[in-house]
Amino acid sequence: MIHGNWLAKWARFAPEKIAIIESETGERHSYASLDARANRTARVLRDQLGVRAGDRVAVLAQNRIEQVLLYFTTAKLGAIMVPINWRLSADEVAYILRDSEPRALFWGQELADTVDALDEGPLWLGTRVALDGTSDDQCFTMRMERVEDSPIETEGIDESTPLLLLYTSGTT
Repeated sequence: MIHGNWLAKWARFAPEKIAIIESETGERHSYASLDARANRTARVLRDQLGVRAGDRVAVLAQNRIEQVLLYFTTAKLGAIMVPINWRLSADEVAYILRDSEPRALFWGQELADTVDALDEGPLWLGTRVALDGTSDDQCFTMRMERVEDSPIETEGIDESTPLLLLYTSGTT
């Protein structure tokens, strides 16, 4: 089994079993509900943002359920998730974005100052999707409301397909 099929397999095998509990809210997500949300997220990435196998998707946020969704979503699409340390400066974030060349940056409101600073210079001008908020037509919530949750096929993905691109400080 390849990593892109993992969540869908568990959604079929144990659909009502709890897959994850959000520590902040106590909200519980079953494998079936998490898989459905990951399918919707995959449709947002593929159909609205043009993400294809091999493309990178960056995430700049503190720990939250959307990071889990994006991990499983990129696996379904054969895309590569680039999680960015939220403690980095705007210059350091911009370096990672320029180097990894993501199709989109998903970001949390708690890092709005860092994301806004990317415009100064400009440091990075790629597509940005806010994980928070409901008023912006391009935010994650509004994008998710415009897609269905039917299964996404994982074609052309095998065990050698990269899943994550991790940047470290270089220390041991």
